[in-house]
Amino acid sequence: MNSGRLLPALTIPCFAFILTLSVSFADEVKLKTGEVYKGRITYEADDIIKIEIPVSNSIKETKVVGRATIAEIKKDAPDLVEYEKIQALLPTGSMIPASGYRQVLETGPDAFLRNFPQSEFAPKVTEVRKVLAEELDKVERGFLKLGENWVSPQDKIDYPEIVDSQVRFIRMQNHASAGNYNGQISALKEFEVIEKDYLGTPIFPKAVGLALEIIPALGGQMQNMLRNVDYKNAEYERNLAASTAEARDQVMAARAKEEKGYQDAVSAEKKLGVKWVQLNPRLKSSLETYLKFASGELARLRGLDLNQLAAQGD
Repeated sequence: MNSGRLLPALTIPCFAFILTLSVSFADEVKLKTGEVYKGRITYEADDIIKIEIPVSNSIKETKVVGRATIAEIKKDAPDLVEYEKIQALLPTGSMIPASGYRQVLETGPDAFLRNFPQSEFAPKVTEVRKVLAEELDKVERGFLKLGENWVSPQDKIDYPEIVDSQVRFIRMQNHASAGNYNGQISALKEFEVIEKDYLGTPIFPKAVGLALEIIPALGGQMQNMLRNVDYKNAEYERNLAASTAEARDQVMAARAKEEKGYQDAVSAEKKLGVKWVQLNPRLKSSLETYLKFASGELARLRGLDLNQLAAQGD
């Protein structure tokens, strides 16, 4: 490793395999009533425009505004809009493959410099491009970025448990960030591997801490699904009864195929010894069994001494 020390446990958010562009909100639409919308204009027609405005850091709302009601429209210069997106490319995330860097270089800095060669922001974009190109070179030479650390090919040989456990933990974080039950279960599958194969590494207590956040969130989603499963299944039957015979046969065949897919996947995972198997959200018994298992795992993990685990990892 660059520092000559073992990789520390990650403490910053990590985003694997993709680089994302942020959206700037700086267009302004002033109505004849005096009301002002500040955001990003996403659509324009002769009679209306659509403007996306931020409600919070993660939520955006689209307003449809008739042109007859508009007093004035102010827009950012196109190069400024694109420059703000490119600024958000750094710092890069973890475990981005060479193909990911090449794609972002092409659609980000390279596209900007082609389209706006005389822009006042061109020198800054060139700097961003240089950083991305340097990181691409490292990846092509076999380096791997984990958080703020670059792992060399030799590091992977010298510290396989440290490197592999952190890769698993990053995947666990990424799956959990989806916020839905499929992502949470995928995250817990990664935790299952960490607990089995990397019990004594510095990453394990952090993985336990994250699992203790994921399981209650997953349990809450399952409880909601359990409350609604009978109604949703009854609604499915009502819609099925109201369908034509041809449509009913098609829907039933698709449902049967999907159910078989669940059963086959669960059977395959159980044969491999996987505990956090796929969940069938339409099957009441599946939800009840999963909720009971999750409660038991939560109690077991809460019984672990994280301080002791951290000391063992160190």
